[in-house]
Amino acid sequence: MIDVNFKNIETLAKDHPIKVIYQEATAFIREQEKIVIDWIPSRGKIHFKKDPSARKEFPSGESIPTTEIYSHESGEYSITYSPVAPRVLGNGNKEYPVRNYRFIGKTVLVTKSNIDLLFFLLFVSRFRPPIPEKKKLQNPNFKPNFFEIVDLKKRASVIIEQEETIFKAKSRLFGDNKIEESILRLVAGTMQIPDADTVSIEEVKQRLNVKLFTKGKDDHYNMVIINEFLEMTKGKDDKSFLEIGGLIQTAIDKKVISKVKADGKAIKVTGWYFIQDLKPVDIICAIPVGKKQVEVLSNYLKDNPDVLAVLKAALTV
Repeated sequence: MIDVNFKNIETLAKDHPIKVIYQEATAFIREQEKIVIDWIPSRGKIHFKKDPSARKEFPSGESIPTTEIYSHESGEYSITYSPVAPRVLGNGNKEYPVRNYRFIGKTVLVTKSNIDLLFFLLFVSRFRPPIPEKKKLQNPNFKPNFFEIVDLKKRASVIIEQEETIFKAKSRLFGDNKIEESILRLVAGTMQIPDADTVSIEEVKQRLNVKLFTKGKDDHYNMVIINEFLEMTKGKDDKSFLEIGGLIQTAIDKKVISKVKADGKAIKVTGWYFIQDLKPVDIICAIPVGKKQVEVLSNYLKDNPDVLAVLKAALTV
């Protein structure tokens, strides 16, 4: 049950501000058959063992107060969730036997039998997870949430889609659908694999394997890089982009060009520069903030064939 200022919410007038929010919020909840809440990843804590390996653990639990005081444009309201009927005191106030909800981690809540609990956790609690703005109460006591709504179906579909993408990428690198050596070297160069045009093709594959399929600190693959690899190996007739990418990496390896940051002195602009005696001499193009550095240079060279010709000539010296 939900009480507002010690009165059951069902007894409030239809236009009562909290009653309006309650009806809108519970309509949203009823659309779901089940709602799963879980710790947000940032709540994980690293505990070091003697072995000395480390693993991520989560807190044993958190107590969520079942009464909140809210400031609303129409006034302040005390909102309470109670799983059992409260004891009515002589002055008309109520005494609630349950003062905290103990959240201990991943919890599956069937909406039909947990409407009021879900309303309180998701729309009232100071620790509530992100919900569309129009369904939020104004809560001056709001704190960073420590749990999130988990969409199990969406999570499963995302995992399956990622596994299929990873399999496709590995197949192009090592399997029956592997791409020809010349294209693979161009792709590797475009993806900034050092010496892609000189080391053995087995070494190129190994370096690509490390770049594509090494998990990050969050134990996830970098799907952006994997999708870039798949995009570049689709077998387009126009190989100019790949050839320029390979040319850029070769120029970097041979110290003909380099990315140089502005220092406020001799280097006024962060960008790509021609290098002479390990020092920048002439700027090729600026690198805008937030843009992919190699992509910026690749597009510039493609649009400026005269500069591309100078770079090719520099590599033949």
